[in-house]
Amino acid sequence: MQQSMSYELFHERNSMHGFGVALASKRLKKPYVLSVDADFLYEHDFMGIKHTYLERKIAELTATINYKSAHAITCVSKVMKNHLVNKWHIEENKIFVIPNGSEINALPQASDIQAKRVELGLDNLPVIVFVGNFWPWHGLDMLIEAFHLVHNAMSSSRLALVGDGIIRLEIEKKVEEEGLSEYVIFVGKVPHELVSLFIGLADVVVAPYPRMEIPFWGSPMKIFEYMAAGKPIVASNAGEIGEIIKDHETGLLVEPGDIPATAEAILYLLRNSKVANGLGIGARQAITQQYTWDNYVETLVDVYHFAISQNSIGNI
Repeated sequence: MQQSMSYELFHERNSMHGFGVALASKRLKKPYVLSVDADFLYEHDFMGIKHTYLERKIAELTATINYKSAHAITCVSKVMKNHLVNKWHIEENKIFVIPNGSEINALPQASDIQAKRVELGLDNLPVIVFVGNFWPWHGLDMLIEAFHLVHNAMSSSRLALVGDGIIRLEIEKKVEEEGLSEYVIFVGKVPHELVSLFIGLADVVVAPYPRMEIPFWGSPMKIFEYMAAGKPIVASNAGEIGEIIKDHETGLLVEPGDIPATAEAILYLLRNSKVANGLGIGARQAITQQYTWDNYVETLVDVYHFAISQNSIGNI
């Protein structure tokens, strides 16, 4: 006989058109927590994805229902919180910023890293690694230009791109046009359990973000995984990144879109292993103290209690 289950609250990740959980919350008088990593219309407008008038109106209506119905909203950055307050007029007190995080696992074995380096033809070469989806706002085109400058100064350097996405063909074409095909490796998608191994190949890891007309809203997973791997990071000082990475303590920050500064920072770390190692150690210590998934869950539990209390007030 199937047993019935009771629930204390609903927790949903934001979607483009769904609003069933918001309606169920109202009908069952249960608290509703909504996680908002991105405003999809905002994101699609940036990417140039077009919607019909009707599609946009439906998306706006469902977003309004979800945002207004939620007893608490979590988002990954202050930029997104400000966007929800200013664009969607959501009460500030019910929005909680919880950055992403990472597991703090044992680092890959040096022998496994060396074997993978040999397999990829990277043995004893200085290697720069990017991990992530190939999205327009991930700055891969500027990374290729920065790597061109790095390679001109250090011909033994190599760039490994781990991941895939909608602009991969565009990036492959740019690599070819820049005459870098021999020096850039497209690894493609890898299982998540192997991500740390591919990060382990790196002498320097990168998170280059371009200068954008709109504030950068994300909390990039790659930043946390780079930090957990204890690798020296060169990243654009965009949005929440500048709060997660402390310049010259847990990584090097450059202005978004600054190609020469990105190349200079990469070269500096490749040429100064002592500094690079110190940044990597600092990064792993920082994430252990602040950005584990355990930290995330502790904060999320507080959000749940807030949502339950708000729902109780509303049902009096």
